[in-house]
Amino acid sequence: EAVILQVHDTRFQVPIEGIKKYPDSFFGVWILSGRWKTDEALIIERDEKTFSIVVEILINGVRKTLPSIKSDQVASLIEDLDYFQLSEEKEIVKTYFGPSELSSQAIRNLLSIDEFRRCFDDTHLRGITFHNFHFSKCSFRRATLCSSSISRMQVDDCTLDDAHLSHLTCRGSNFTNTRLSNVCWREAHITETSFSKCQLSTGDFSSAILTSTKFDRCNLSGVNFKGSHLADIHFEHCDLSDANFEGANLTGAKLLNCMCARTIFNKCDLREARFSISAYGRRGIQHDGDRNKSDFVDASFQEALLMGVDLRDLNLRGANFKKANLKCAIMLRAKIV
Repeated sequence: EAVILQVHDTRFQVPIEGIKKYPDSFFGVWILSGRWKTDEALIIERDEKTFSIVVEILINGVRKTLPSIKSDQVASLIEDLDYFQLSEEKEIVKTYFGPSELSSQAIRNLLSIDEFRRCFDDTHLRGITFHNFHFSKCSFRRATLCSSSISRMQVDDCTLDDAHLSHLTCRGSNFTNTRLSNVCWREAHITETSFSKCQLSTGDFSSAILTSTKFDRCNLSGVNFKGSHLADIHFEHCDLSDANFEGANLTGAKLLNCMCARTIFNKCDLREARFSISAYGRRGIQHDGDRNKSDFVDASFQEALLMGVDLRDLNLRGANFKKANLKCAIMLRAKIV
């Protein structure tokens, strides 16, 4: 059984069960009031093209209809949804298509629409708190999250290229298979966070504070870490080629099996940093299979503090140690020339 809705010369048939899903709407009230007659069409004076979208929403639901809605139809559709008292559907459409300034609750509403790949490109999320969020296959290109707070957040297979994350606070979060190229992290505070298989090339971490943070199999080539606090940070199987750590605090840092060609460590504090993955048995015998494969070709350590640091097995060809403090540093089997 279907309801006939007529706009000008066009007739739309909507199953009565679809109408009954919206009892508080204009259509629901009309049906339930007993005024509806099966052999009569309800004449509606609205725009035909926009009303066809309203009909699709009545039949298939708003979430399945969203991808077919064009941006130039949004304003008139919201007006029609308001006219027909489809208030919840109106709010979903408004949240899905903007405005560019979103609240954390609005984002949660969008994430509940599981059928679609969510896009937050160019959105302004300054100062928002994200707690216990899970973003999967979302896009935040050029988004602004400056001064926002992130905790216990999981980010998988997302894109945040060219995003602005300066002064961000991030704790206990995980980023996996995510693109973060050319992201501004200036003066961010990141702790107990992991990045795995992420693309972070040419990002800017200058003056940032990263504690208990791990980068595993990430591309960090060309990243700017100047003046950052990176004590006890962990890089493993990462590409740090052409990165700049000038003036950074890297005490106790781990750089294991990393590509550091042309990387700048000038004026860095590298005391207690670990560059070697050499393992020792009970008799202190090194296992050949565990030797470090890190490459520091043409890296620069000018005026760096490297006292007592273990540099064994490293490829240091062309490295510059001018005015570096290498007192008690271990360079066993290191390739110098």
